[in-house]
Amino acid sequence: MEKRIELGSEQFLRDRQYLADDDIVYRINEDDQSVTVYQSDYRITKAIIASEVVIEGMACPVSNFWKCAFYECLDMLRVVIPDSVKNIGDETFAKCFSLEKIIINNASLLKNAELPENQLLPALI
Repeated sequence: MEKRIELGSEQFLRDRQYLADDDIVYRINEDDQSVTVYQSDYRITKAIIASEVVIEGMACPVSNFWKCAFYECLDMLRVVIPDSVKNIGDETFAKCFSLEKIIINNASLLKNAELPENQLLPALI
């Protein structure tokens, strides 16, 4: 399931460097050609990460998860991570005790994500 964000000016936060979509904040990287999942609302229950964000007509892939992007999202049940993601920061899912499923093709990206002890192997799509 691919998700794409067409960016409108109302979605920008702080100096056109951050943008919000649903309960997730994305950060435009310094190269202005890629995007990072930066943080989320702690009340989030499921997340479908965008594979790209279109900024002023230019498609930028979502390539990274910032360290602790979903830290202490206690009610998080499910996450879908697109193939565009090449790096998942340390402790991204730390203290996500309700997390039941991560849908990802490259499970090796999760090696430093600190999955909760109750987490089974990620579902591979």
